[in-house]
Amino acid sequence: MGEEAEIAMKKRKGFIVGFNLNLDAIVHVNNELLDELKGSEIYEDLCRSINEGVGHEISASEATIFLLSRVFEAYNARFRLGGNGGIIANTIATLGESPVILNAPHLSARVVEQLNSDGIMIPLRSSHGIELLDPVSALSTRGGSDELIHFVFEFETEKGGRERFIVNGGLEREVEIDPAFAEISTREAKRMKGAVISGFHLLPDEICEDKISEVARLLEAWKRENPDLFTHCELGAFRNFRLAHRLLEEFRGMLESVGMNGEELLGLSGMHSPDVNPDTIFEKAQELLGLYEPGLVVVHTERFMAGVMRDEGYDPDAFADSLDFGARVAAAYIMKGKFPDIREISAVLGGCRPTSERVIEKRDGFVCVTTGVYPLPSLVQAVGRGDVFTGGYVLRASEILGGD
Repeated sequence: MGEEAEIAMKKRKGFIVGFNLNLDAIVHVNNELLDELKGSEIYEDLCRSINEGVGHEISASEATIFLLSRVFEAYNARFRLGGNGGIIANTIATLGESPVILNAPHLSARVVEQLNSDGIMIPLRSSHGIELLDPVSALSTRGGSDELIHFVFEFETEKGGRERFIVNGGLEREVEIDPAFAEISTREAKRMKGAVISGFHLLPDEICEDKISEVARLLEAWKRENPDLFTHCELGAFRNFRLAHRLLEEFRGMLESVGMNGEELLGLSGMHSPDVNPDTIFEKAQELLGLYEPGLVVVHTERFMAGVMRDEGYDPDAFADSLDFGARVAAAYIMKGKFPDIREISAVLGGCRPTSERVIEKRDGFVCVTTGVYPLPSLVQAVGRGDVFTGGYVLRASEILGGD
């Protein structure tokens, strides 16, 4: 990178984040709650997820969503910010980055009260053109809309961790692109250091391909304005992995980084194994790099963080630093129960050391990196930990890998 490009990178500040934004309604599973759901369309899937100790996400009919609304109200569900885009954006903003331009076609008071008003900016079209407003001002100016709610069943696993079973509805709204967001994010892309896109796994099959093409055009416009923009796509538990492959093919050459959890990577590779280990992760991540050519593949698990890149690509130590920072942010979030700022990470973790040392090794033209996670003396909030990791990782990666 030349001197002028380096100076430009140092001046860039801020992130573009889409998609999705919703509320998570969370209840803890017990036998009484399960009895309430016997005979419903989600009961067998929920029981299977609990018995296997594996998280899962499904869609449900309007009748089931109505049932869950009643049940969750009766069980005093707690509400938290949800959606890949919402959680990633809030993580980045709380860590001190600003502006974070968030696609938010639907806002409600309960969503806004959980967004970081110091860093997150919502595009809004007015008689003066498109403005960027903090969430409170955007809600006051535009008014509220119907809430998009995901119903989250949280349960303990035999290994002592926590997992979640998620039921969603209103999927046609999950990756709705606000025209004001599309316009201003393209205009501001040259000033930004990074962009994150996500939420595609929630789309119904019948509209998924059209939506992928729409986002690809937007991503292409961002990269045209700023070739050094650090772009990351976070995948998810696709019901139809053919669409995940379609997405990666459509985004070929425009992504610096692709992320997912271990089970999602195995599903994408056609495997269904409970054993998520580094060797398997490395093998499947290398295949992904070969097929779709992102710069980096990142995988987060409960036991370790892993990443794969081509040899002679990015700095392996800097890559490992990014993974470790994401793990630290996620651990602080889990123990604190809310999004941590930079100072709180050290305060919450104290002298806590990762469960394993970082390992960097070369394999057949690739560099494979693993870093440990941080042992948790207390576990306050597990829902959203993967997206919080992603927010920490992409922020650090954009600072030390972006533009290289």
